[in-house]
Amino acid sequence: MKDDYFNQIKIDNGLIVNEKKLKHLKNVEIKTGLDNLSEITVTFYGKVDGLDNLKENNELYSFKLKEEAKGKSIKG
Repeated sequence: MKDDYFNQIKIDNGLIVNEKKLKHLKNVEIKTGLDNLSEITVTFYGKVDGLDNLKENNELYSFKLKEEAKGKSIKG
């Protein structure tokens, strides 16, 4: 495949993808192989527009705790 098909990743002075620095990283895993390509898994924190900026009493989206779950801990 052509080189411009893939994202350009740099790991000098932070993680840079296509000339944009990723911020607030939680985890980065890089697996490289013999085919001159790497698999990069990135976990980062961010605010999701339309989910993390909802106002209280929003008619379209609301999240309420079920009555039977109030005050109880959830164990995994």
